[in-house]
Amino acid sequence: MRIFSILCCALAALSLCGGYVNQELLWSETFDAPESLAKWNNAAVAEYLPVGGEKGGGAVAFRVKNAGGTRWINLPLDPAKVNGLIQLEAVVRGKDLLQGKKVYLGPKVMLAVKSPKGTRHPEPERRFGTYDWRKISFIEQLPTDVETITLSLGIQEGQGE
Repeated sequence: MRIFSILCCALAALSLCGGYVNQELLWSETFDAPESLAKWNNAAVAEYLPVGGEKGGGAVAFRVKNAGGTRWINLPLDPAKVNGLIQLEAVVRGKDLLQGKKVYLGPKVMLAVKSPKGTRHPEPERRFGTYDWRKISFIEQLPTDVETITLSLGIQEGQGE
């Protein structure tokens, strides 16, 4: 069984630091430089902040001013490296975050896991309102036949920062 852990540090909705399988580092990102967003799809919707992260370092912000707006970035992961038990952790901060029209909408640290049986979207419990830095996490057993897996960070059909 492989264990995959993503450690994140973020502002507003989220950002990312590293990923591990069986304690082997798969990748690492501190968001301490604007170039750190280069590998993410849709990176133009994220705002890079050179300071403001949990410990004063860099962070990525997502700002949605109107209800029902979406701003998120996506990073495809190699499904061959992330099967079995997966652990996702993030450090997040929020400001005036509102839930969307459905219970699963709002701030996101989410995986999209596609297999022949369909697509699942595991994610940690969301928190709304305004709050300082806090850790969120979840553990998920992935199917053995994962075709694609994508990490998404941001705000989906919600409002806030």
